[in-house]
Amino acid sequence: MEYTEVYPIEIRSGYTDNGICVMMLYEPRANLDVPVMLGEHEANVIMVEKEGVVPARPQTHELLCNIIESFNLVIKKITIDNMVEGIFYATLHLSDGFVLKELDCRVSDAIIIALHQSIPILMNSEILKEVGFPSQSMVTVQTAHDEQNPLEALTLEELEQLLLTCERNEDYEQAAILNQRIEQLRQNNH
Repeated sequence: MEYTEVYPIEIRSGYTDNGICVMMLYEPRANLDVPVMLGEHEANVIMVEKEGVVPARPQTHELLCNIIESFNLVIKKITIDNMVEGIFYATLHLSDGFVLKELDCRVSDAIIIALHQSIPILMNSEILKEVGFPSQSMVTVQTAHDEQNPLEALTLEELEQLLLTCERNEDYEQAAILNQRIEQLRQNNH
């Protein structure tokens, strides 16, 4: 299976009466957003993690991470592997240095752990192509594991392609930001 890194960029609420929220995962190279349905509690925990707020007492995901560390295990990666009837399935990949273990987990838990541990979130590329749609947020995202704008990971050619897409969509505000990054790259190459 081929995977692509995605970044949690925003949580939207108010779509339903029963407290369901939507988190947008962003893939910068293809400029795609992927909506993931979350419960209100999970959405709040993700927002707290994204903002770097440290609660007075350990949360459930912090307890899990502490248990994992106490058994000398390392979380190697988080993958979103499948989607069945609109529900994403994720895997937590653990290692003791010799053996890799894979544990099934809810996508919301996987995202929370990835944010807490600064681990990349990887999505099955086929699922990404199937459910992703053109992003409206491509330059406002920050990565979960290095806090840098993912535009910094793109090549000059990729940035120029995104610029053309913005211009076709008459998204001049985003185009201006892309132009700024392109100029910065060109100056660094001289």
